[in-house]
Amino acid sequence: MVAIDPARTPHVPWQPLAGLRLRHAALSALLLAGRPLTVPQILQALSDRGHTVAADYPNKALADALAVEVRRGRAVRVRRGLYAPGTIPHTTAWRLRHGSPHLRS
Repeated sequence: MVAIDPARTPHVPWQPLAGLRLRHAALSALLLAGRPLTVPQILQALSDRGHTVAADYPNKALADALAVEVRRGRAVRVRRGLYAPGTIPHTTAWRLRHGSPHLRS
């Protein structure tokens, strides 16, 4: 399980994530963990922060979202189902760590 500091992440009631919001939430979980995470660990981190994935198959939806970020270089696929943060611009990383507006609403 990934420990998330509640003081650093605002609590948001359960809300489904998809698209850009899912990608940002996944990157945020990777950045906050500071180490590679498996897809189930990322899903647990999102759940701990009050989010759900808006899909019938959340693992696949998350893996697909992370594939987009891998192509952009913002995430790295270490091996099947294991992802680490990639090269993320400082401003974007700051927004992801401190609660992007996409993650608040």
